[in-house]
Amino acid sequence: MIMAGLEFMPEIPKADGSPRTAVADLVPFRDVYFTSIIRDEKGRKMSKSLGNSPDPLDVIAEYGADALRFTVIYLAPLGQDVLFSTSKCEIGRNFANKIWNAARFLAMNKAKVETRGEFVFRDGRFRAVDATVQLPLSPAAMEIEDRWIFSRLHETIRQLRDSMEKYRVNDASKALYDFIWHDFCDWYIELIKDRLFSTDEKLQRVTLERAYAVFDAILKLLHPFMPFITEELWHALEPGREERSIMNEQLPVFDPAAVDAHAEETMAFMQALVDGVRGIRGEMNVPPSKPCSLVINCGSEAHRAAIEESTHFLERLARITDVRVGSGLPRPKLSASVVVAGEDVYMPLEGLIDIAMERKRLSKEIGRVTGLLNGIESKLGNDKFLSSAPADVVEREREKRDHFRTTLDKLNANLHALEQE
Repeated sequence: MIMAGLEFMPEIPKADGSPRTAVADLVPFRDVYFTSIIRDEKGRKMSKSLGNSPDPLDVIAEYGADALRFTVIYLAPLGQDVLFSTSKCEIGRNFANKIWNAARFLAMNKAKVETRGEFVFRDGRFRAVDATVQLPLSPAAMEIEDRWIFSRLHETIRQLRDSMEKYRVNDASKALYDFIWHDFCDWYIELIKDRLFSTDEKLQRVTLERAYAVFDAILKLLHPFMPFITEELWHALEPGREERSIMNEQLPVFDPAAVDAHAEETMAFMQALVDGVRGIRGEMNVPPSKPCSLVINCGSEAHRAAIEESTHFLERLARITDVRVGSGLPRPKLSASVVVAGEDVYMPLEGLIDIAMERKRLSKEIGRVTGLLNGIESKLGNDKFLSSAPADVVEREREKRDHFRTTLDKLNANLHALEQE
């Protein structure tokens, strides 16, 4: 292809009419990207004769153009074909819905501030309607979750840049997906709700400005992948952009100074702690809305500092009202436990659940799972089954056995926790 360019480019004059003579003028492009072949779920090429080729317009009508576009990119690893089915477009549609709902949440809170009549949102900042009013300076210090989300944003920008330079387009889409869905929507928005719902108006404005700054960067980064929803939301979130397009905006640039290793380590530990507490609630049938207390046997000074700095994390996302942290703390009676990053976390259960009923439920479940496990172990111990069954069937049975063993261990541990004196 480069040889063809060298052959034909001299005949095409430059914009100013002069001939092309330098080597740089003669080579139209140096890299060629071959896209994946889109096949059906069985790996067959799509064709009208097989009837396995959906009409893209019908898919767009059902799921949306951005959903189809993002799904195909998301499923297309470098050098491999895409096994496509229409139902997989739910990946893109659900992602678009997540982004839309996040935008709506921010817009609702922005409108709440603006309806007071004192401030208007322009160019990413709240500005006084009366130009003579001097706004108080925004606090320089940011909460741990603010420093974390900006750090994660710039790490995502770096991953996106590196992936695109290597033509790993699906890796770029997955980096964006994980950051937007999990970091921004699932964690950050939940953590700032207390500030947005507070009576401190200055705190509301500052919090919204930071959230808008991250979301504006999200829309710009996502625009090449999902151009329609990003253009629509970019215009909707701030008036005065009617004559502009997001496609002409500068892409966010990676800033190494924004990467905060301490904030990321602290948040990673606190996220694991919240997930562990939620896991206890699920396993022990503790209602998510019921306030609980925790005892954390913490040997790491870094983890102890993280808990003290981010107690609001546990209050907001795990409904924990009291946390006792120390070294060498004894396990409370009738408590469930989980190990998070090497630290023992205990949740006292007395008063949260009906202990007798929960013991009965766990004993019954242990009997049921034990029966299922015995049946599978009997099957896997049968030489005739192992020799005659297909390899994939045998492997599935082994996976079931491992799953039931793990489940049984958890159930027995939970029952033991409820039998403490």
